[in-house]
Amino acid sequence: MSYASQAAKLPKQSPEEIPPSFEYKLSKKDLYKKGSLCSLNAAPNASRAPAPPSIESTESSSSYNDVSSPHVSSIKSEDLHSEASKTSQSAKEKTSSLSEKASSKTDDFSASASANYDKAKSTASKKASEAKDKAEVARDDLSANRDNPVVMGNAVVIAITAIGLGVGAYQKHKKGELSWGVVGAWAGVVGVFAAGDYYLSQ
Repeated sequence: MSYASQAAKLPKQSPEEIPPSFEYKLSKKDLYKKGSLCSLNAAPNASRAPAPPSIESTESSSSYNDVSSPHVSSIKSEDLHSEASKTSQSAKEKTSSLSEKASSKTDDFSASASANYDKAKSTASKKASEAKDKAEVARDDLSANRDNPVVMGNAVVIAITAIGLGVGAYQKHKKGELSWGVVGAWAGVVGVFAAGDYYLSQ
């Protein structure tokens, strides 16, 4: 079954459904006429498009270059060689000056880093010796007061209090009840206890 026979069985289009560009019909004679391809693209009564504007030349032919005259100037190879050597020499000078600047900056940075390292090393060694001296003083105080029951009692009480506060804070945190109010109350209790212990130890 052909397409044409199927199209013939379909209902005809109403005049409203026909697109405006296909309002006219061509007969078979029109299709085979000479030059009929041009008539397919335009409606029979359509006017032609206006001719494109022409461009008038205002230049005279004398303004053009004469092709027979030598219009390309030649450059001697010595000139090219000297220009290349000048450019190369300039590039070498720039490279060497940049290299010298980089070397001096590297030396400055190295000297600064060395001075900072020496300063930090001396500061660290001073602080380490100070910490060592304080530890020795604390150890001497502890060994001198080893027989004093008040010092030993305070050390035990401080250790037990720190452990108790840590465990209690962890449990409150786990339950979600730890707040700044609770921490402040505990700090107040520890302060009162420390003051009382101080006066009792005297």
